[in-house]
Amino acid sequence: MKVMHSSFSRTQRSTGDRGLLRRLGLKVVCLILAGRSLLYWNQLNRASSSALVYAKPDKSAAPKKTRNQRTKKSRAQGDFVNGDKNSTSKSHAQDGAGHDEAIKTNETTEQKAPDERKSGTRSRSQASLTDKDAKIGGQSGDHLQPRVRWNQKSESLYLSILTPACGEPGSDPLISKTRIKYSCTTKEGKRYLSEIKLLRPVAPQTAKIVKNANGVQVYVDKKRKEPCWRYLLKSRLNPAWLSKDFDQLSADDCQLHKELWRETYFRDKYKPSEAAVNAPPDAGPIDMEHQVKLATWNTAIARMRARAKPYDEIETFTL
Repeated sequence: MKVMHSSFSRTQRSTGDRGLLRRLGLKVVCLILAGRSLLYWNQLNRASSSALVYAKPDKSAAPKKTRNQRTKKSRAQGDFVNGDKNSTSKSHAQDGAGHDEAIKTNETTEQKAPDERKSGTRSRSQASLTDKDAKIGGQSGDHLQPRVRWNQKSESLYLSILTPACGEPGSDPLISKTRIKYSCTTKEGKRYLSEIKLLRPVAPQTAKIVKNANGVQVYVDKKRKEPCWRYLLKSRLNPAWLSKDFDQLSADDCQLHKELWRETYFRDKYKPSEAAVNAPPDAGPIDMEHQVKLATWNTAIARMRARAKPYDEIETFTL
């Protein structure tokens, strides 16, 4: 019995080993086949993508279609889907006609383009022939804008209109309360014109004019002694042809009168009784608009003071 049992166990082991080997062999074969199929599939995809790349049409050679042609083509496709063959033939004919028109328009634009370029180059060359003053000042209409340099004090204004191309200066500038106008003409017939609208009024009867080969200098008093202006022009802009003349700068004078003006302003606001006593005798009556503004300001201040609490009544804040 022992011999039979041992022989049976040996045969059972051998058959089990053989089954295991068969399973392993089948798995290896399946893996090899799957790998080969994947490689073959990748080669097919590469071949198809390369064929598609080489088969792409050259769109650069074909003329670009306009928006109207695209809409006509879409309408023709819609008619073909609906089954209306006559409308499709008409739309295709219209598409061909539109294509011909587009080609004609492209040819005409190509013919016009060099002419326009030539005209553009002429205008640029004409602009480049102008002098430095015209480049910096700019052109407007039939005249050139000269460069203007300016500066100020608390009671006076200084202007220098530079026109070196004119050689000899023209007539005296026209000065009014809010405007200064000057013009001159060069030997070539070019006309320089500068019309300056001032930010605040001046006193034209006090104007002093100095002429030289480079242009005209104007010294004029302001209508009232006040802090220096932030801008010269009424538009509150600083164009390219306008610049400050720092040789005529008086910063101390501007700062002093700024502080004096602030002192008088706040004294009038907070202590009007003292302001009335210290007012000069030649001070005119206050206009109605200013009185209304002052009354509204005083009522607003009184309302805010009524809402305020004394310092002793403020409760301390603790966390």
